[in-house]
Amino acid sequence: MIQYQPIPEEKLAEINRIFVPDRENLGKDIGTTLLKALIEEIKEPKPYFDYEKPLALVAWAFRVLGRYPQHEFYQKRGRNF
Repeated sequence: MIQYQPIPEEKLAEINRIFVPDRENLGKDIGTTLLKALIEEIKEPKPYFDYEKPLALVAWAFRVLGRYPQHEFYQKRGRNF
C-alpha cells in the first residue's frame, strides 16, 4: 500500500507511507515497485498542479520497530529515480 497526497499550493506530492504488511513479502522489492509506480504516475500533469508536474516528491520516514528502517529505504532509492 502506498499513500500520498498532493499539496497543490506548494506543487508537492507528499508520501505519507509505503507499507508492506506481511513479513513474508518484505525484501521482495514490493515497496520499490510501489514507489516507482507512484513516480511514474506523478510525472503526468495533474489538474491540481495546474496541469504541470509537481516540483518535488516529499517522503516522511518514521521508525517502526522490527521493520526495515524507512529512512534507509528512501536514501537508497532517492537518487535512482
